Amino acid sequence: MPIFDYNLVSTKAVYRNYIPRDFPDLLRLALRRSEEHKGDPATAREAIALTVAELSRHKGRGAILLIDVEESPVGYCILSNRWSHVRGGTTVCVEELYLTADGQRRGLAEDLLGLLAEIAPGGSVAIQLEVPGPDRRAEAAWKRMGFHREGNTVMIRQTRRKAP
Repeated sequence: MPIFDYNLVSTKAVYRNYIPRDFPDLLRLALRRSEEHKGDPATAREAIALTVAELSRHKGRGAILLIDVEESPVGYCILSNRWSHVRGGTTVCVEELYLTADGQRRGLAEDLLGLLAEIAPGGSVAIQLEVPGPDRRAEAAWKRMGFHREGNTVMIRQTRRKAP
């Protein structure tokens, strides 16, 4: 069962499910994000292709939303879900949220995250996102949206299989 099988519409934007014909727009936005964060375009291309393939095969694992303003994509959001023993329910994880400068100026991150909190996709009990390192400006923005630190630090150890 998909965690997100409908579109969200607000006065600011339409947040819609990815469909295969969206791939060129999604890739263009992902490459722009990679460029802005000084990433490797080949890695970004491979990661998007793998994510699209995985979430197309296993719709219950997550969703990709394109963010449209006046029928033009200005961003995307990749969501995944996981069971949280601590919270006693499903947590929706914002894996990646990218907005062009125009989308950022319109307050679309706050709009989307607020809508997600209200509708609780897939029966979720929480929304989780990662704040990059020492980015105090980003953290302040997330706090204004109702997010808070729980005191935990995410630690990751790479498995034998390398990610793109």
